[in-house]
Amino acid sequence: MIERSVPSAALADAARALRGVAHAALDGGWLVLETPLAAECRAEGRSEPALLAWNGMLAGAARFVLGAAPPVLRLAADVAVEPDVDVASRVAEARGGLLAAMGLLRGETAYACEAPAPAGGDAAGDAVVDLPRLCRESGWPAHERTGGQLAIDLDVPGAVYQAVVERRADGTVAAAVPVLDATLTALAAPSLRGTRALAVLLLRTCGALRSVRAAAPPDDPAAARFEVVQRRPSPAEVAHTFAVLSLACRLAAAEAAALWHDDALARAYLLAWDRAGATTQKEDDDGRDGNDDDGAPCERFDQPPHAARAGSAGELHDLGAAAAPHGEAGSRA
Repeated sequence: MIERSVPSAALADAARALRGVAHAALDGGWLVLETPLAAECRAEGRSEPALLAWNGMLAGAARFVLGAAPPVLRLAADVAVEPDVDVASRVAEARGGLLAAMGLLRGETAYACEAPAPAGGDAAGDAVVDLPRLCRESGWPAHERTGGQLAIDLDVPGAVYQAVVERRADGTVAAAVPVLDATLTALAAPSLRGTRALAVLLLRTCGALRSVRAAAPPDDPAAARFEVVQRRPSPAEVAHTFAVLSLACRLAAAEAAALWHDDALARAYLLAWDRAGATTQKEDDDGRDGNDDDGAPCERFDQPPHAARAGSAGELHDLGAAAAPHGEAGSRA
């Protein structure tokens, strides 16, 4: 658990850098960046599977998430406040990712999603990050694979999940864990309803946790993953990465498998989710004063975060309640 204070000047600098892009607030040792998305944007048919694909394109910690409170759809990024973390560089990376996400919402598919290189370094220089040392210093033992990849056994009781850590071509370090077992996905493909239910579950999961995002290649939901992508991560950030990936698997992996192969369950899950979404959108519309049109149809920058993503017990329990077989929801948290 990262528990640090941050100088008020650093928060003020972050707020200035993010003006017109996201709201910044401190919460439990994290700098939380959020951009609520307007009801008009949520109604434009942005499919949840498409959001998973977009998440995989974004730089840094930026991601699309679904939450339990209005606005349901939002952009988010989290910056850990630690002595060995360059908060300003992390904010710059997050800002680039958030702007890229807004470009995708506007249909700018060619929008550059690469994170800016930090001051005093570039992507080539970042490639010398010593991943085995970082893992050792974080307290999570790693198994070396061919091609420079490392595998880390995650803390998921009763199941085996491994995160793969590697350096990407842009110099960032990515830690990712597949959500679904390859044996399961080879047996049968889900319906369109099952694919959407899976995406909703995963986006809600990363909306309840810090820094982790759900992503998948376009048109390949079987390859859905949880991941954390950073540039020059510190040992503290790496330790949190493996802890939050473990928690994400505990919360959603079994439920994801159930939604994948049970169409009736996927239908019930989506029915409950859409009903809840209609209720929260009405609450959001009722609370608007009619004077918040800033000229951007898919973005609203004037609202603070609605819920801490450290995850209230109620939100995390509700996350998988409709998908957990035999009343198992919440037992993995």
